[in-house]
Amino acid sequence: MKGAGKYLVVSKRESGNGRPDILLKTPSVRGAAVILELKVSDSFQGMEQECDKALKQIEEMDYEAELRAEGYDNIKKYGVSFYRKECMVRK
Repeated sequence: MKGAGKYLVVSKRESGNGRPDILLKTPSVRGAAVILELKVSDSFQGMEQECDKALKQIEEMDYEAELRAEGYDNIKKYGVSFYRKECMVRK
């Protein structure tokens, strides 16, 4: 776990039924937590679909389970896709 400003950063840690790519959380459960799931697209046109897959994976694998168990209520979820040097983010 590393610090990034006011957030603690956790990468590839077991949570719920799997491992989210990146978790960001404030030290206090009264703050926010962020789940990032990353995907690589085979084409520029496929980036939106990969973001949707990432968001679906967050829900299906219940990546927020550990955060909720810790007491976090403010949990933001983002699907991120990459194609070459392009990036798309959906929430």
